[in-house]
Amino acid sequence: MNPINIESFIKGKYAALLVLMVLAFSLLYTSCYKESFITTSGAGLEFSLDTLRFDTVFTEVGSATRFFKVYNPHDESIRISKITFTDPEQPFFRLNIDGFPTDEIEGLEIRPNDSLYVFAEVSIDPDAPVSISPFVIEQLLKFETNGKEQQVLLEAWGQNANYLPSRFSQNEIAVLSCNSGEVRWDDPRPYVIYGTLLIDSCTLVWPEGTRIFVHGGVANNDFGVYNDGVILVLEKGRIRSEGTLASPVIVQDDRLESDYTGVWGGIRITPGSKGHTFTHTQIQNSIVGIAADSASQLTLDKVTINATSGIGLFARNASITATNCLFYDNGTQSVALTYGGDYQFDYCTLSSFGNDGDALLANNFYCSDPLCLEEVRVSPLQMNLRNCIMVGSSGDEIA
Repeated sequence: MNPINIESFIKGKYAALLVLMVLAFSLLYTSCYKESFITTSGAGLEFSLDTLRFDTVFTEVGSATRFFKVYNPHDESIRISKITFTDPEQPFFRLNIDGFPTDEIEGLEIRPNDSLYVFAEVSIDPDAPVSISPFVIEQLLKFETNGKEQQVLLEAWGQNANYLPSRFSQNEIAVLSCNSGEVRWDDPRPYVIYGTLLIDSCTLVWPEGTRIFVHGGVANNDFGVYNDGVILVLEKGRIRSEGTLASPVIVQDDRLESDYTGVWGGIRITPGSKGHTFTHTQIQNSIVGIAADSASQLTLDKVTINATSGIGLFARNASITATNCLFYDNGTQSVALTYGGDYQFDYCTLSSFGNDGDALLANNFYCSDPLCLEEVRVSPLQMNLRNCIMVGSSGDEIA
C-alpha cells in the first residue's frame, strides 16, 4: 500500500469541504432570490443599432454574418413575448438568438441591465433571378415586449449592380454633376438608385438596353417626409435615353411583383430644364411617371409609361412632343396637361381603365388653393393631338 500523503490529504479534504460550503451557500442564495420582471405597459428594449446592414456586394455565391445586441435598460428582468420576422414567408436571413438557432422565439428573458446577442446570416447568389434574389433585400425583425412592438431592419444586397448614389443613401439626397459634360451609364450591370438623385450641370445618357431600378419608400430627413426614390433633374441637367426597339431602356421599381405599383417617386423635371429626349423607354411602377414643370421641354418617342399609382405624364406649362407613345394602367389620368403650355401628340394611346381619372386632363389655369377660391392664374394652352386614341371606363375621357 502506498503511503498517505498527509499534506495532500488535508488539502484535498479542506478543498472538498470548501467546495461543498460554496455550493450550499449558492443554493441558499438562489432559493432566497426572487426574480422580478418589469411589466409596465410600454417598457421595452434598447438596441445597438436600428439597421443591420450587410455591406458586401457579392459577385459570386457567398454568405456573410453580422450581429447586434439587445439591451434590457431596466433594473428588473424583462421578458420578451416574441421575436419574429414581420414577413416570415421570405426567409432571406437565418438567425441565432441568444444561442438558439431559430427565426422565431417566445418567452426569452434578459436579466436587469444585461443584454443578449442576435446573429444573422445571409446567403446570396447574385446570378439568381431578381425575383429570387432582389436588388435590395430587406426584412424587419419584430420584438414584442409588454405590449410594445419594436423593430430592427436587416438589409443586404442581392445582385451585383451599380448602386447609386451609394448602397447607404436611403433617405439621402445626392447630386450628379459633371461640369456641363456627359455621363453614360453603359455598364452591362443594372443600375439601382437608392435615395434621391439630383442631376445638375450634366447630361445623363442611358444607352440602349440600360436597366434602371429605383428603390422607393418614405424618406424622413431634414427636408421633411416625402416619397423616396426620385430622379430629379435641375435646370442645367438633362436626360438622354437612347433605347431601341430590340433593347429598350427600362426604368422601374426594384421590386418586380406583378401587382406592385406606385412606390418610387418618378422622374421630375424642374422649371426651365430643356433638351430631354426619351426614345424606346419604358417607365413603370412609380407614383408619377414623368412630371415636367414650368418652361421645361422634352421629347418622347415610342415611350411607355404604365403601372403608376398616380398620373402617367404630368405637365405644368411645359413643352412636350410625344410620338407613338403609350400611357396605360395609371392610377388617375394617363396624361395631365395643366396651366397651359405647348403640346404635340402624334399616334399616341391614352388608356384609363379601372379608375376615376380621365385619359386626358387639359386646362390653362392654376389655382393657389384646392377649391380655386383665391388666386387663379391663367396661361395659354396650345395642344394638338393627331391620330391619337383616348379610351377608358369613363363616359368622356377628356377633361
